[in-house]
Amino acid sequence: MFANTDLIEAVANRHFSSLTHMEPVWDEQYDEPWYSTGKMGIVFKLADPETGQRFALKVFKERDTEREERLRQLAEQLAAYPSPYWVSYRFLPDELRIESTFGEAERACVLLMDWIEGQTLGQFVRDACQQHDRATLYKLTYAFDQMALWLLANPFAHGDLKHDNILIRPNGVPALVDYDGMFFPVFTNLKALELGTPDYQHPKRNLNHYGPYLDDFSLLVISLSLYALAHHPSLYAEYNTGENLILTQTNFEQPRQSALLSTLQELDVPGLRQRLALLDYALALPPQSVPGLDVLLKDKFTHYATLQTLTYPPTPDLIPYRKGNKWGFCDRNKKIVIECVYDDAGPFEEVLARVKQGGKYGFIDQTGKQVVPFQYEYASHFSEGLAKVKQYRQWGFVDKMGRLVIRDRFDDACDFSEGMAKVKQYGKWGFIDRTGQLVIPYQFEDVSSFSDSLARMQQYRYGGYGYINKTGQLVIPCQFVLAWRFSEGMASVRLHEKLDLKWGFIDKTGQLVIPCQFNNAGYFSEGLARVEEYRKYGFDTKYGFINNTGELVIPYQFSHAGDFSEGLAWVQKEGQYGFINKVGQLIIPYKFGGASNYSNGLARVGRHLKVGYIDREGNQYWEEEESQEAEPSSFGMSLPPFVSQFALEFKPPVGTRQVS
Repeated sequence: MFANTDLIEAVANRHFSSLTHMEPVWDEQYDEPWYSTGKMGIVFKLADPETGQRFALKVFKERDTEREERLRQLAEQLAAYPSPYWVSYRFLPDELRIESTFGEAERACVLLMDWIEGQTLGQFVRDACQQHDRATLYKLTYAFDQMALWLLANPFAHGDLKHDNILIRPNGVPALVDYDGMFFPVFTNLKALELGTPDYQHPKRNLNHYGPYLDDFSLLVISLSLYALAHHPSLYAEYNTGENLILTQTNFEQPRQSALLSTLQELDVPGLRQRLALLDYALALPPQSVPGLDVLLKDKFTHYATLQTLTYPPTPDLIPYRKGNKWGFCDRNKKIVIECVYDDAGPFEEVLARVKQGGKYGFIDQTGKQVVPFQYEYASHFSEGLAKVKQYRQWGFVDKMGRLVIRDRFDDACDFSEGMAKVKQYGKWGFIDRTGQLVIPYQFEDVSSFSDSLARMQQYRYGGYGYINKTGQLVIPCQFVLAWRFSEGMASVRLHEKLDLKWGFIDKTGQLVIPCQFNNAGYFSEGLARVEEYRKYGFDTKYGFINNTGELVIPYQFSHAGDFSEGLAWVQKEGQYGFINKVGQLIIPYKFGGASNYSNGLARVGRHLKVGYIDREGNQYWEEEESQEAEPSSFGMSLPPFVSQFALEFKPPVGTRQVS
C-alpha cells in the first residue's frame, strides 16, 4: 500500500507517463496539490494549461489485479452507455511513478475524469434545508427522480449511491461519480467488490448481491429522504448525522422502533406515504427482489422520459397576488400575507422575491422585509446565488445580502448558468465567472448562456452558428444558419435542405441525430421538444411534440406551444392559451390571452388585459374583477403568436424566466 505522502509527492512532481501536459491545481494555503482523501485512494485536481479544462485524478493506494481489470472494463462500458449523468472516465493502469527510498520505483494506477463544478448532494441539501428553501428541494427531488428512472431503465447499476457520490451541477442536473462498485452485464456471475454505504443499502445485502437491481433500494431511500425534506426541511437538523440524509441503517433494521419513520407516517403527504409503503415492502424482501422506484414514478403506458407522476413542486407557501393594479403575496387559501403595495411582483426564487415599487426594482424576504433596496431600473430573479440588476443603463450583479458584488459596468448581461454569465461590452459578448472576472473575452456577435457545458455562438454578423466549451474553444464548427442552446444532450439547429431551411437536432459531437424536417423547433425539456410541422410555404402550420428519438408523440394541432416544465406545457388554439400534460391531455382549459412556463409550481398568465399567477391545478391568484371575455394578453396584445412568445422569452415580465 502506498502512503498518502508518497502519492501527494508524486503528483506534485508530475511523475506521470501520459499526462505530462497536466498540472496539479495548487492549494496555496498548504503549499501542496489540492486533494481529497478516501478509503481506496486520493482525488487530485489537475488542469490542462492549453485548454484550461480541469480534471479529477483518482490515485489508488494499492494495486489489486482483480479491481484493476474491473476498472478497465468499467471504462469501456461507460463509453458504451453515454449519458449526461456520467462524467468522462479513463483508466490508466501504470500512470503514476512512486519513488521509493528503499528500492525500485513503483507504479500506481489512476482514473482520470472531468472535473464537475457544483456541490455534492449532501452539501446542496444541507444549504437548502438551512435556508428552509422548499422550492429548491422540490426541484432537486424532481431532478433526482428523473435520474432514478433513467438508472432503472438501464441494465447497469451504480452500486454505492449516497450523498457524496452524487454531484449537483449549477444547472441543477445531478451527476454520478465514483464508479468503483458499478455493475454491468459483462460482470454477470462475479461478486461485488464492495457493499456500499450502510445508511443507503438494504440491510440484507452481501457481496453475492451483484446485479442490475443494486440501486433499487438506494434510489428509494434517497427519493424518500428528499421528498420528506422538501415538505419539512427541519427534519435535516434533527436526523442528519453527516453520513446520511436523514435515514440510517438502524431505521432499516428496526423500522417499527424508528421515531423518524413514525413521524413520517403521521404526515398527510400522499407521495411520501407511497414511498414509505414501498420501503416497508422492500425491507421484507431480499435485495434482488426489491420493487424499483419506477412503480411509483413510471406511467406503464409511456416511455420513462414522458412521465406523468414525477414529484413536481407544490404550490408555494407564498404566491404573488394581484389586487387591482397592485401586487402582494397570499397563502394557498388566498389570504393576504404581504400587503398589496407593489407595482409588480414575482415568485420567491432562492428565498427572495423580486418586486417593483415607485418605478424601481428590489427584493424582499418572506416576511416582507426589504433586502435589496428599490434602486434598480430592472432586476432579474436570483440564479446560482446572484441576480443581475440595471442601474444608470449598466448591468451588474447583487448577492442575497443586497451587496453589488459585480459592479454595474456591462452594456447587457444575462443570468448565471453553470457558474458563468454572458455579458456585453463594446458591442461584443463574452463570459464572466462568479467573481466578475472575464474568463472568455468579448468576441461574439451573438451567444447563448452555457447549458450542458456548451454555448451556441455566432462570431460575426451574418455568419454561421457553432458551439464553444467553457474555455471558449470552438468544439462544433459554425455551420448552422440558426441554432439554439443544448438541453438534455441535444440542440435544435437550422440547415439548408434542398434549398429549404429546416430544423433538426444535433448531439454534443455535432452529429445530426434527428434529421432536419421541421419548420421550427424548440428545446428538449423533460424528454419532449416542441416542433412545428414543415410546409413549403409555411402557411397554417401546427405545433406538436417529439421524443428524443424524433417520434411525434403529441400530434400537430396547436397554433403555438411552449416547453414542458413541471409536467405541463402551455399551448395555443384559436388565440387562447391553456396547458397540456405529457400525453397531450388538456389539463387547464383554453381561457388565457398569454402564458409562460411553470416554475416552482406557478405560471404567469394573461387574462382580461392583465397578468397574474396560476398553480398547477389552474387556481387563479388575483382578485376577480368585472367579467370580460378572454382576449390577447398584455404579454403580446394582438401580436402574432411568434412575436408574443419572443416577447415572453426575451423581455420577460417579473416572475418569468429569461431564456438566453
